Amino acid sequence: MENITKNWGIMRVARLLIGAYIIWDAFKQQTPIWALLGAFFIYQALMNTGCGMGGCNIQQNVEKPTSKIENVDFEEVK
Repeated sequence: MENITKNWGIMRVARLLIGAYIIWDAFKQQTPIWALLGAFFIYQALMNTGCGMGGCNIQQNVEKPTSKIENVDFEEVK
């Protein structure tokens, strides 16, 4: 629930408005496929998922290596 109320930016508001317009137009024109597309946009806005203008915001768990590998011995396999 916390995700819905925080970090609202212009692209998130735009997705919400575009989704609402698509759903409204889908009901007006009686096209359920467009309503699904509008619901997808609204879902993206509410859950703050999807890609923005700067690309996808995927959090990566980057761990620093704890040990340093100095010498590696290789043997030839015939």
